[in-house]
Amino acid sequence: MLTVTAGRLNVRQSPSTQAPIVTKVRQGTPLEKLGERGQWFEVRTGGITGWVMKPYVRSEGVCPPDREMEILDEPPAVFGETRHGRVVLEAWVDETGTIRSVKVAENTTGDPAFADAAEADLRKFKFSPPVKRCKPAGFTYVYTRNY
Repeated sequence: MLTVTAGRLNVRQSPSTQAPIVTKVRQGTPLEKLGERGQWFEVRTGGITGWVMKPYVRSEGVCPPDREMEILDEPPAVFGETRHGRVVLEAWVDETGTIRSVKVAENTTGDPAFADAAEADLRKFKFSPPVKRCKPAGFTYVYTRNY
């Protein structure tokens, strides 16, 4: 199986950029590989057979479906009375699920130690990033902790 990596890809009647286009496919479309010649793959998609250029597809398998971010592991939630205030953090999480930076968006406790404790808790989280158009994407995660 091959997966289209270009935004839109021409499927041609023969392995030439001068050959007539038999159909166009979008990024993420799976293609059945039938053969290859030089810089071209012979493929089938939706019952149509044709040729696509190798640089615009990948052969690692079918494109993963688009999905939202998931939290794979998080520390247990702490419940109780809010006595000191709350801390809201914004974390930039990269396409591997690694927290790259954290910024304090709000700290009504007035004590930086609470923000530090909240960040320490946040850094224990494990994320699976969202997938958009076959590629994992970075995202911002907002974490709120009451103290």
